[in-house]
Amino acid sequence: YRNGQVYVVDPHGTVCSAKVNADGSLKPWYVRMGHLPAKIGAGSVAVLKDLVVCQVGQKLYYASVDERGIGAWETAGVLDGLTGKTTLAGWVDRIYFIGGQGEQGKLPLVRSARVSTETGVGDVEDHPALPVGMREAGSVIEGGRIYLAGGRTGNQVSGLVLSAPIDEEGRPGKWRLEAEMPFPMRRPIVQAWKGTLWVIGGGNGSSTKWVAAGKIGREGVIQGWQRVETDLPEPVTEGTAARAGGRFLLLGGRDARNYGKTLTDVYWLEPHLG
Repeated sequence: YRNGQVYVVDPHGTVCSAKVNADGSLKPWYVRMGHLPAKIGAGSVAVLKDLVVCQVGQKLYYASVDERGIGAWETAGVLDGLTGKTTLAGWVDRIYFIGGQGEQGKLPLVRSARVSTETGVGDVEDHPALPVGMREAGSVIEGGRIYLAGGRTGNQVSGLVLSAPIDEEGRPGKWRLEAEMPFPMRRPIVQAWKGTLWVIGGGNGSSTKWVAAGKIGREGVIQGWQRVETDLPEPVTEGTAARAGGRFLLLGGRDARNYGKTLTDVYWLEPHLG
């Protein structure tokens, strides 16, 4: 979400956008900047201060974002250790590559690189590893910390929540375990709003419409979780969300009951706890 518009990169690499009205409704969608050089499929997208970065397999693509929209796409080339199951997160001018799937199983690796339209993708830096190998986790950066929620660890869908501080240069520190979610999820939507972490949808081998919220206390500690009474209208996994106008805009994903079915529905979620 930028400058009153929401942008979506679909699995075929098509970039679409729609303006958000004052009442939260959307104007008609239209193709904003053609296509990525490759289909994104099950890849990941992260938004930096003035860039959008898409990961497809071992390659990264990035484009500038400003009041005019999305600029031309650039290819960063192949990055060692980047897999289709890696979690991406963005902060200012830095992109994070977290976990993934390697030949020996789930990866605990945490890496990052600076990205700019002038110099491209910089050197990849290694950071403190996760306490457990993980893939397909949801992520969000809030209050100077990276939070990871859900995903897969070992052969199990996970309810683990991890967090790490970020220093002034954007480098993450040592990871710690937070309070576990009330249910395990892979590829959930993770957002934060006014001191609360939100986990929305995801997959756990069965249909799910669940939403959970965890209060963030001092030093970024998750003080506990509660399941939100109001479920999603339909079970969603691999969806995405944008924070706009004090609400979450939930966009697309896959039907958790029928993984081959992609969703085109758009919903607003009011982040409120009673």
